[in-house]
Parts: sequence; C-alpha cells; structure tokens
Amino acid sequence: MKRNRFLMGIDNGGSNIKCAIFDLNGEEAAVASAAPPVQQPRTGFVERDPETVWKCNCDVIAQALYKSGIRPDEIAAVSLCGYGGGCCLTDKDGQPVHPIVVSTDTRARRQLEQLRESGAAGRIFAITHQNPWEGQPAALLRWFREERPEILDRARRVLAVKDFVRGRLTGEFCGELTDASNNNLIDPATRAYSDRLFAASGLDGERALFDGPLFAPEAVAGYVTERASRETGLAKGTPVAAGLYDVSACTLGCGALERGSLALTNGTWSMASYFGDCYAHCAESTIVTVSALERRFLLEQGSATGAVNLNWYLDNFLSKMYPGCTRQRLYDLCEGAIGEINPQNDIVFVPYLYASCGALDAKGAFFNLVGRHDEKDLLYAIMEGIVLFARRHVELLEQGMEAFQTARLSGGICSSRAWSQMFCDVLQIPLSIMKGSQQGARGAAMCAGVAAHEFNGFQQAAQAMVHTSDTLYPRTEYLQLYHNKARTFEKALQAINYFHEQI
Repeated sequence: MKRNRFLMGIDNGGSNIKCAIFDLNGEEAAVASAAPPVQQPRTGFVERDPETVWKCNCDVIAQALYKSGIRPDEIAAVSLCGYGGGCCLTDKDGQPVHPIVVSTDTRARRQLEQLRESGAAGRIFAITHQNPWEGQPAALLRWFREERPEILDRARRVLAVKDFVRGRLTGEFCGELTDASNNNLIDPATRAYSDRLFAASGLDGERALFDGPLFAPEAVAGYVTERASRETGLAKGTPVAAGLYDVSACTLGCGALERGSLALTNGTWSMASYFGDCYAHCAESTIVTVSALERRFLLEQGSATGAVNLNWYLDNFLSKMYPGCTRQRLYDLCEGAIGEINPQNDIVFVPYLYASCGALDAKGAFFNLVGRHDEKDLLYAIMEGIVLFARRHVELLEQGMEAFQTARLSGGICSSRAWSQMFCDVLQIPLSIMKGSQQGARGAAMCAGVAAHEFNGFQQAAQAMVHTSDTLYPRTEYLQLYHNKARTFEKALQAINYFHEQI
C-alpha cells in the first residue's frame, strides 16, 4: 500500500456540509463542517442558494486540508455524498436557474395528491417500491411545470445536490446511479431510467432533463479543474468519483456489506438500512434504492425521529433551566439522566416534532405526565422515545426475513455510552460502535479509494478503512421491560393517529 496517500469524502447533508480526510487505514486526518443557511420564502418552501452551497463546500475542503497539514497532491481522489431528493435545476453549462430545492420541501403536496388520486402513485410503487413524496423530482417537476414554467423552460438538467457540487469541482455535470434511484424514475431491477415511470409521473415532456451519463458510485466522473483548484485548495487534476446517496454512503461507511448486516444511524435522522438481494418481501414503507454493490439493493427505513428531537429539548428547555452550561455539559446531563432515572419511568414520548410517520400532519406528544415528573424525567422519556422508534424501523425492515443478529451503530447517539446501551437493550442484539464520526464521508471516501485503484473493490476498502471502537451487549434483564414498553409505545402511536385523523 502506498504511503502518504489520503482520500477525501464530502457530505452535503440536509443540515450541514462536512469534509473529512482519511488515510488508507480509515483514520480521520481532519474534519471540517459548515451550515449553509436555508431560505423559506413561502410556507412549504425549503431552498438554498447554489453559490452559498458551493462556497460552503470550498470552505470545508480548504479547512480540512489546512487542519490536516496534508499537501493537496497527497489526496489520491475525492468523492461526495448528499441527501436524497430535492433538486438543482441547471442550464446546459451547469449554471443553476433556480435555488436548490432541499428534500424537506413540501411545495409539491398538491401534485403529490394528484399522483395518489389518479392511481399513478400505485403504478410507480409497483416498479420502484417507493411511495412518491413531495421532495422528489417526480412531484417537484410537476410543480415547476404548473407554477413556474419559465424556470423549467430554461432548465436543461436535474441534479442532486452532490452532483451539482461535483460538477463545480470538475466542470462535468452528470447524474449518479444511487442518488438517481431515489427519485422514483429509475427501475431498480434494470438500474436505468424507465419510460413507464416517466409516463406514470406525467413527466414525458421532461425526460430530456435526465439525459446524459449516469455514473456508478466508484466511477471517475471528472477531475478537479484549475478554477476549482484555486477555490478549494485541491490539486488540479485530482480524480473525483461520482459518489453516493447519503444513506447508502453511511451503510457502506459502517462496513455493513455482508448479507444480513444491519446499519443503524441515529443523528438528525434515525435510519436503519442494509444491502439486500431482493425486495419483494419488504414492508410497504421500506424504501428501495440501487446500491453501490452489484446486484444488491439498499433497503432502508428512516424518519426525522432521531436526535433532532433531543436537540429541541436541549435548546428550548434545558439550556434555559441550566443557564451558562456548555453544550457538552448539557450532554453530560443527558448521560446522567439515563443512569439516574428508574427504567420503570412510564412517560411515553412520540418523536414527531419534525416529521409524522403516521396520520398526515401528526405531531409529537408526551403521554402519562403527572405532577411528580421533572425535567430529567422528560429528558429520559425523549431519549427512550427516540430509540423505541428506531426499534420500529428495524422491525419493519425485518418483515418477511429472519431477525438481524447484530448491528453497526453510528451517529450522534454514539457519543453517549449510556444512550447507546439503552438502544442495545431495546433491540436486544449486540451493537458494534463505529470508530470515527463521519461515516457518510467515509463511505464517499471509499468510493474515491476504489476509483483511484487504492482498493480493488468495496470489500477491500471496508476491510482497510472501517473499524469498530466498542461492542455493546444487551442486558437480558431488560428484555421483558422493553418488550412491554414497545407495546405501550405502539398504542401511543395509534392514539396520535386517531387524534389527528379526527381533527
């Protein structure tokens, strides 16, 4: 293995943009992050300025290079990952003709209802095993055609956010397979765009927006241009691999390549995913996309029911109850709450503060509050509610197949051993805690490594770059307790659905 060779992964997430540099053994040499502002000009609109997104990418790349002390010519290759859904409409030269639409945008709700009422959504699901949603191009392009046709007339390409950034690095604007398969226009069985899906979505007239190459994640999609070199600090001519949809990148970055290997990420979002050979057995809510692994699919369950709900409580309540506390001190309070509170605590928290996984527009709630409860009881309930919902994701993934025997855990939850152990006890399977903080960027860097021929495939890349820092084992004395709590939790979800259906 060559010395002084490094790989760069850039993760354009829904909240933050992160850049991480890894050596060929998977050690993080440096990490930098930035949070591009979101614009919400109207209800339901969630947008970002493309130039700001590009500048944030340039900044984190330059910061990571500076922090690492690595020479630009020591970066063997670069790759990217990014959130699925949303869209960046550009002209033929890759210049945006509209702000980037973020995947949490809901402007196309009426167009989505049209797809459902006409039966088109069912025809799409029969091919893709994806239920259409507002933040996908399949619905968004209908909105642009109806509401802003002049924008669509100027557009020549539809790109995912990471494909736009890669285009600015290389001057080559093109699509990538795993991201494209998340837009309900790719047939996962053929790994190609489907005329039947364009017809079902009513987008026959927009088919040309998706013309051009559709790269595999590990393919070299271009090289850093002289202009991008000046703006980022990367060496001109550095290879740039096509990259990945971010959930696929996290699953790859956790090393969950073996059949039946489960990847769990609990950060802003709560995600459970694995690479499977087929998807006919899957629950309807399981999302199926094409994966980086040949003849394998990425099967996932996920929602915004993760640690973002805890951050709400820290920012709006605990930080005011404990003025002057640093963020780390607040996290220490979380750790202590799990250790101090009796696990018989009967408060139930439904983590729907940012997304509903049940009735339309269902909201979060606490059940079983009484006068004796204090801020730590609520804190415990929030952390427990987050992992109980994650258990639900796993159970939905397991439908039609054998239960998972082990899992790999990453995300913000890993910084708390007590919370991770609660997760382990709730699932009652061993949990391997992944080493390092940036599994999405790691997965992208693995693509870069394969593209630069540092590894002869993803299996070798995972063996070299993916490591665990610890393994937790379930405490059997909590088996019945959490079995009962999960049943109570399901009743709370049913009650939330009933309430919101009535109003």
